[in-house]
Amino acid sequence: MISISIIVPVYNVEEYLDRAFESIISQSFKDFEILIIDDGSTDSSGKISDSLKKKYPTFTRVFHNKNNGVSYTRNFGINVALGKYIFFMDPDDYIESNFLCELFQEITSKKAQIVIAGFTNVYPKINGKVYKRPVSLRNIFYHKEDFRNNFYFYLNNTTLAVPWNKLYEREYLIRNKILFKKVEMEDLYFNSDVVKDISRVSIINNIDYQYFRNNANSQMNRISDLNFFRFRKNQFLYSLSVYKSWKLNDKKSDSRVYYFFACRIIECIQLLSFSNTLSFTRKLSEIKKILDDPISIEALSKSESNSVFLNLIISIFKMKSAPLAFFVSFIISIIRKNFSSLFLNIKLKIMKA
Repeated sequence: MISISIIVPVYNVEEYLDRAFESIISQSFKDFEILIIDDGSTDSSGKISDSLKKKYPTFTRVFHNKNNGVSYTRNFGINVALGKYIFFMDPDDYIESNFLCELFQEITSKKAQIVIAGFTNVYPKINGKVYKRPVSLRNIFYHKEDFRNNFYFYLNNTTLAVPWNKLYEREYLIRNKILFKKVEMEDLYFNSDVVKDISRVSIINNIDYQYFRNNANSQMNRISDLNFFRFRKNQFLYSLSVYKSWKLNDKKSDSRVYYFFACRIIECIQLLSFSNTLSFTRKLSEIKKILDDPISIEALSKSESNSVFLNLIISIFKMKSAPLAFFVSFIISIIRKNFSSLFLNIKLKIMKA
């Protein structure tokens, strides 16, 4: 039996696909198959996929489907995979040579159902430089209750919000009928389902997954400012329902889970404030809708962090003043645009708060 099935959903990534594939082939661990699933690309991604299959026929299977979206594509990969474990890789990213080896050793030695690693954010061409910002974790193994008590930490540092820094036991996914939902921002829905009843979770301090943050075709770059809050809200409510089903009765944990959404509220209003497509009046109207939303009010009132900066912004947003929230968010947008490195450092500190 193959050890790992690497599922690579492909859609219009001709610029990046060779790099991603070569990083897989260069792994020190070799007991894997690569499933390249072309989701109806309109560029040369399909042809590149076929050429990679010809170059590496032992490792590679290629599928060409009509365009159905990334959720369908990953689910297709889960269903046709032959490996004992599943690894998802985005085709615009790349991995360092020992990444799969370390994940495989961890999941087999600990008999875990999932291994979660850190990763490195790669921000290319900011002021002519490439910036790398790691999201590091500490090595730890959790049984069910311990992981639930620490769920908020992995939610806030975004390691639960993505599928590609993990190795999943395929049998666990199949047995629990866990698949990607056909929704926007599907990754956190998927991982919320994964951890809902999980019993054995291993965390490793590995940042070898290189998450490339500048692909114009990525889902996040295609979501409009007006839809962003709705998608974030629905995503959070789903994860919150999983969290509440555990009935932890832990005020600190509750406050940190709500802090996650408070940060998403700030993110949404910041995007609105700097939008090029909305009038000033419309921006204030949309910001007011966000601040008056019941789940926003609840999250802002219950959230708690160690960040003085974030607590100050949250206090301002609690006032439900759209002009004041706009002004604060506009300043954040200016910092983000003109002082990118400073903004990234602040953002990473906030994620750890």
